[in-house]
Amino acid sequence: MQDINFYDHLSKPSRYAIKAKLASVILLAWASFLAMILMFQVIFMGFEQLRCFYFEHKEKTILRELQGHFQASNNAMKIYQLTEALNASSKEMHQRSALLQHFQNYDPLLVQFSPSLYLKALAESTQTQLWLTQVSFLNQGKKIKLEGKTSSTSQLMKFVFALENAADFHHQSFEKTMNADASDPSLQEFTLTSSELKP
Repeated sequence: MQDINFYDHLSKPSRYAIKAKLASVILLAWASFLAMILMFQVIFMGFEQLRCFYFEHKEKTILRELQGHFQASNNAMKIYQLTEALNASSKEMHQRSALLQHFQNYDPLLVQFSPSLYLKALAESTQTQLWLTQVSFLNQGKKIKLEGKTSSTSQLMKFVFALENAADFHHQSFEKTMNADASDPSLQEFTLTSSELKP
């Protein structure tokens, strides 16, 4: 009986056929790898565009806020300038009002004040044994202060009486204070202060 080997008669794949199949697999894998890289690139580009859009929007928002703050700063500066101008005007108005009030409080006595008349009245009222050391006209002549020395209390009383009856002093009373003279025991220092003179 003769054996027949059919395997020997079947065509076997050649070496080139195996290499072609392997190349196809490698090519397919490489194409898949490139496709994945492309997909990642597309995703990355989309993400970057989204980030650019976000930062652009944020930049515009910040610019609007800065413009708003700048406008508010300008308004604040204008308000400050207006406030300063208002304060200056108010101060000037207060000064003018005070000046007007001063004119409204016109006192005829200030116009009638004449030191020469007062000195003449003092000279006419002077007594012996009495010496004036200082004469002061206070508040533009409304008040008179006399300082001096005397060796006689009675002469001082006559002097005060004469002053209080002098027309130039408007018949005002004088307040008297006396102290012993430290340099001369025989003398006494005195101070005469009138009340507010009235017209």
